[in-house]
Amino acid sequence: MTPETIRSDSSTDAAQWDVTTTRRYAAALAWWVSLASLGLIVCLWLAILVSIWSARDAALGRATSSASNLSAAFCEEVSRTLTTVSAAMDLTAREISADPTGFQLNRWAEEVPALARPTMSVTLIGPDGRIISTSIKPATIGVYLGDREHFTVHATNPNTGLFVGVPLMGRVSGRVTIQVTKRVNDAAGRMIGVLVFSLAPDDLTDLHRSVNIGPKGMIALVGLDGKLRARFGHTPDGTPAILGGPWPLTLDQAAADGVIRSDAVDAVSRIYSLRRLPGYPLFVATGLSLDDEISEARTHAVLVIGIGIAASVLLAALNLLLVREIRRRSQRELELKREHAALIGARAELLAEQGKLAAVNQELLISSSRAEAANIAKSQFLAQMSHERRTPLHAVIGFSELIAHHVAPLPSAGQIGGYAHDIMKSGRHLLELINSILDLSKVEAGSTGLAEQDARLSEVIQDSATTVREQALEAGVTFNTNLPMELPSVHGDITKLRQIFINLMSNAVKFTPRDGSMTVSARREPDGGITVMVADTGIGMTEPETAIAMEPFGQVENSLARSYEGTGLGLPLARRMAELHGGRLTLRSVKGVGTTVEVWLPASRIVWPDAVREAEETPSASE
Repeated sequence: MTPETIRSDSSTDAAQWDVTTTRRYAAALAWWVSLASLGLIVCLWLAILVSIWSARDAALGRATSSASNLSAAFCEEVSRTLTTVSAAMDLTAREISADPTGFQLNRWAEEVPALARPTMSVTLIGPDGRIISTSIKPATIGVYLGDREHFTVHATNPNTGLFVGVPLMGRVSGRVTIQVTKRVNDAAGRMIGVLVFSLAPDDLTDLHRSVNIGPKGMIALVGLDGKLRARFGHTPDGTPAILGGPWPLTLDQAAADGVIRSDAVDAVSRIYSLRRLPGYPLFVATGLSLDDEISEARTHAVLVIGIGIAASVLLAALNLLLVREIRRRSQRELELKREHAALIGARAELLAEQGKLAAVNQELLISSSRAEAANIAKSQFLAQMSHERRTPLHAVIGFSELIAHHVAPLPSAGQIGGYAHDIMKSGRHLLELINSILDLSKVEAGSTGLAEQDARLSEVIQDSATTVREQALEAGVTFNTNLPMELPSVHGDITKLRQIFINLMSNAVKFTPRDGSMTVSARREPDGGITVMVADTGIGMTEPETAIAMEPFGQVENSLARSYEGTGLGLPLARRMAELHGGRLTLRSVKGVGTTVEVWLPASRIVWPDAVREAEETPSASE
């Protein structure tokens, strides 16, 4: 290469490098500008999210604090009301215990103003479950209340103490009331009756009338049994029907404040605060509407998001303008450099043509080497084939001459028959050689197709064994078959599969000395394929001899060719035919011990009977 060529190459490379560098610089600058804009947008939205979250969290905190304060206030007022009722009940119970037969509740209620409110009525139920005395109407004495929960709980358990029942429709008053009950005993501890103070649910507290808990706020009084005693504030239609029913929220004392739940009664999401009344089996639950409490935070979020969208659009527009300007300037710079690149283009084309000529020359050299190698291979093939054909032809010609040019006395019929047998044997050997060469040539050329059909694998193996069995008998070799009871069908060229097994069995017989044995067996592989094995106790081979045996005419160079006749094409041809079926042929041999040849057929060639396939699928299904 001349110095001018070197300088030209260097200038071309420099121009290409300059163009590439310019484009990369422009792309990198545009990328960094876009990345900076994206970073600003991400930071903006992170600040927006933090602001929205902080506003909502602050609103929830205020709502939680308000709900907690309200629940504390209501808890104190309801506790005070129940304490007043409990004191009145204790006083009344002492009077009843002092005079069980002469005590009259209607007169007692008139004399004791503390019973007037919040109590609607006072009733004493006898041990038999019937009203003994009441502050409502004397005519109601004798009404049966023994089936009420507030009576049965004291009748069955003397240690119940103060019991706050669920709201019920009174059989005497005809109104929905909460029954606060206590057992009354005489001096001997026997049950005199059950004292019942009936309270109106709305009279348990007055605080809900003066405190604003919002249009959807709610205050509930719930027993330890999870049943609703009273409900104030936002209440759907049919409230008396839900009083005494199950409270829709779990009484979780571990999460007393800030619990957000959706009420199953009116489907309103609320922030709840839950408090236990000290000394009474009741909970006060205060719930403030989540929508009402975070409405300001939601308005703030809408405003901030709107500002964020506007700012994001502005930043995106500015980024688009900057990227477009960067690309425009880069394009101008590239246009200036394109003219310089055009000047050296012609020279680059000339260099390319020179490269093509060099490549053509290289291909010619390679083709010449391949042709020479093919010529050598052809010569070797002709030499090997001529050597293989010479021996049977000599036998045919020699015995034919003995018969044609016999001299007196004529040979006996037995001798002539022996000559004819040798001629036939040599002719068959020659025909086998030619057929093997033709079959191998077709396989190597890729012109051999498969006449595919389904056949029982056991029948194919048995047919092949029948063909070779007589040969084994003549050679004094024991022929064994060890095949499973159930062998599948095989999908392939049955003639070629039979030829594979015949070649392998014939080789096993040929290279096994008298009194030796050969065995044909089969096994199923984990991948679903089938392996057919032909093992013998013959002369065996070393590892180098095994490699030679797998090549066409491999026996020609083997010293055993003098003792064992053969073409040396049986194993290579069997391997090629196995590969045509998608399988493989492997050979394992030990010198002086024997040889085992395995032919593996893939699962795609195997067709198992339905009964065997179902038996295999049943365990996997049960597992």
